[in-house]
Amino acid sequence: MKKLLWIDLIKVFATFLIVVQHSISYSFTTLAVESPDWKLINFLFMISRTGVPIFVMCSGAGMLSRERSIREIWRESIAGLLKVYIGWMAVFGIKDVVQIWINGENATLRVMVNAFLKCILFGKYHTWFIFMLLGLYAVTPFLYLIVQKKELLRYFLLLSILFTLLVPILSGIDGLSRINNVIESVHMQFVVGYPLYFLTGYYICRCMDQKWEKLAEIFFLAAAFAAFAVSTAVSERTGTASQDVYTPLSVCGYLMSGALMAVFKKYGREERQSAVVNKAAALSKYGIAVYLLHVLFVELWTKQGGLINLLYAALIWLLSLGIGMAVYRIPVIKRVLFIQKQ
Repeated sequence: MKKLLWIDLIKVFATFLIVVQHSISYSFTTLAVESPDWKLINFLFMISRTGVPIFVMCSGAGMLSRERSIREIWRESIAGLLKVYIGWMAVFGIKDVVQIWINGENATLRVMVNAFLKCILFGKYHTWFIFMLLGLYAVTPFLYLIVQKKELLRYFLLLSILFTLLVPILSGIDGLSRINNVIESVHMQFVVGYPLYFLTGYYICRCMDQKWEKLAEIFFLAAAFAAFAVSTAVSERTGTASQDVYTPLSVCGYLMSGALMAVFKKYGREERQSAVVNKAAALSKYGIAVYLLHVLFVELWTKQGGLINLLYAALIWLLSLGIGMAVYRIPVIKRVLFIQKQ
């Protein structure tokens, strides 16, 4: 597949959004929901929740762009992602071992080895994305067959939207929960969850009509306005911060994420871009480092709450990016800690 500049641009943007999400999540859950500060945090948290779905859509657009053998997927895509995951988790493991040794409490060899292995085996709270992506890679040969026919692709997306986004709504409506239980008993697992985004990314990249791209901003603004209004109202009524209406597997979350990707395609498809845009797109190769590394600084700096965490988010992104760029220049380490071009 020809390299698409706008795909790299939106990956960089999505990485920044994920850093913002993790940096302000403490403020989202601790600030008073009636305060103006929380409303601003809620709005930014809502936008930041599109980061992971955007990454999944970009992965789908790339992985489904050509036929890949099962051997290729396992030896290159899956093995390559596992290598990067283990490499970065080893960094976290070393950090934990050093921390145990410095603290000196129960700093036995067994405890330190267990801490190191725990990082590699179980990861951190943000590495669920890696395992989810590995699952999508594993079923890519089946998904590739679907995208070969637009009719099948649209049918899959229709079923996935129905069972992933719409049916769960029934469980929250009084009197309809029994209907939801009956529908769930169909067990449509193949069309439930993030395969929706994996195939949506391909659809937006390869099949979407330009007339729909023209409406992308309208879809995004409408979904964002509805999500913000409903989440604010529900949070104020319950006294607890609520994000249910704009999670990735919600109608508003799906519309916002898909519309954002369409906007980037709409304005970024030109063959010739400025030097600044090209340099910004080139930052995408450091995305895996920023994604896996940034939580180290999030855990250190963003536990006091408040709007100051917005500033920390920008600093954490820049610091993680800088470290990623520095590490990328070391040939041996680069091959272990970064995704290689396929």
